[in-house]
Amino acid sequence: MTPRAALLVALALLGAGAPPRLALGADAESAPPPAPEGPWAATHPGILAAPGLLRSSSALPSGHVLSLALSGALFSGSDFIYPGSSDTWVGGTLAAGMAPLDYLDAFLALSSGRNANDRGTPQVLSAGTDLRLGARLRHGFGPLHLAAVGELLWTSPISGESRGGSGFGGAAQAVGSLFIPATPAVPVVLHANLGFRREAGSDLLGSRVGALATFAQGYSQWSTVNVAAAAEVRVGPVYPFLEDALEVPVGSEAPFSAYPSRLVPGIGAQLGYGFEVLAGLEVGLASRLFDGIPATPPWTARLGISYSGLKSRAPPPAPPPAPEPVAAPPPPEESIAIVKHVPMTGTLHGTVSDLEGRPLQAVISLPGAPGSLGAKVYDASPSYEIELPAGVYHAEAIAEGFLVRGGTFTIEAGQATRGDFQLRPVPNVKAVLLTREQVEIHRSILFAFNEARLLPESYSILDEVIDTLLRNSQVRKVRIEGHTDDVGTLEANQALSENRAVAVRDYLVQKGITEDRLMVQGFGKTRPLVDSRTETARAKNRRVQFFIIEQ
Repeated sequence: MTPRAALLVALALLGAGAPPRLALGADAESAPPPAPEGPWAATHPGILAAPGLLRSSSALPSGHVLSLALSGALFSGSDFIYPGSSDTWVGGTLAAGMAPLDYLDAFLALSSGRNANDRGTPQVLSAGTDLRLGARLRHGFGPLHLAAVGELLWTSPISGESRGGSGFGGAAQAVGSLFIPATPAVPVVLHANLGFRREAGSDLLGSRVGALATFAQGYSQWSTVNVAAAAEVRVGPVYPFLEDALEVPVGSEAPFSAYPSRLVPGIGAQLGYGFEVLAGLEVGLASRLFDGIPATPPWTARLGISYSGLKSRAPPPAPPPAPEPVAAPPPPEESIAIVKHVPMTGTLHGTVSDLEGRPLQAVISLPGAPGSLGAKVYDASPSYEIELPAGVYHAEAIAEGFLVRGGTFTIEAGQATRGDFQLRPVPNVKAVLLTREQVEIHRSILFAFNEARLLPESYSILDEVIDTLLRNSQVRKVRIEGHTDDVGTLEANQALSENRAVAVRDYLVQKGITEDRLMVQGFGKTRPLVDSRTETARAKNRRVQFFIIEQ
């Protein structure tokens, strides 16, 4: 195993043995972090057909019933196979996946390629078409997910070669994925793969095949043990990743320096409406050529696009209504008492959209709700309906690439309560930072002149504050402080600072922060940040701050 692969596998194994409570700053009584949902699901097949990235597979839930992916690859260079010659290799893969059950995936992939070498005979060699048919069984244990992947491999006859016939093979692989909420805003996922592959190419190639044909057609004469490790980080809708993959030929006398080994830095991005792009640059780490083992090019560029649809996670069906009780026939000449069934539950229903009203792929959670109600997420694409016992509930709407929004709703027996959410996109440059003592804001909250009325320009920064508090439940109480400049009387500035702090609190409560987490205090002009001799200095002193007083 390469040093980079060993490092990534060690990180995965260490993370797998860590306790479930991994969120930094969470108190000891916090619940374990939930299994990854929604944007962290392995929503598309990788180039290896199974759900994953470029060179590694994932054990995370599929998230969608149907997924399609198209990817291409390119290498071009000189002095690779033969000194003084140049090679240009192109390849492509079309893959489809289906997840009829949360724990079961099936996938199919077709791939082919061709290489042109200006000194080869013939100069253009085309690989046969590879067909992969496989399935994945998976199970989650909180943040840790495990999967077993099996594949059948078939290769068509090689174009232009005298060696006819088809090749058959198979593969089995164990996969582990660990979800680590290292920080509330930037979680990490580690993947580790270990598998065995009986190469289909061994049926097609003779006992001695030149390095050019072996590389061009991509077929090894040896079965291989495959090791891969990967780490990915979510930054809004973008997820940079790093993979390391190693193939060990079984029974070959090749030195370690000839084993196919690749380091793959890459990046993925969600484009919305179920589409994603994935790009990576494979860096070949093998330094020697050896008969029967495909040469590893110094670099290969890969680009893919995928679509995922038909969400597999839907809200549980509502239980059928209880039948009306049937009263027994009354005795003669006695009064009749009619008992009607009184429902004990109501519903919370609504939609999740962006600021322009376009529906989003989102989920609804009920943090703090009793039992299984608080442990689930409910699909909200394009709408949701949740049956709940009568009571007061805090709900949160979560969509990848958007700030979290919350709300408090009173559910009455037999009544339907509307709960629509409009989410603001995550800004390119965040203006809110959570520290040990404050929720720091790096833009001013603006009010009408000499009033406590919030201006619309302030909504975006306050929505970031809401998102930060909702993602950090360990912050139990925040003091909202209002401050003014030194213009005006002491009494007028004191009242203005208090009223502005109240206006900010009311906005946060309206958009989903429970009132028991907030308190307000006005300081008027008694605590200036700078000497108020200029208008610029006075603008700095007119401010609202958020101090953490309990966590």
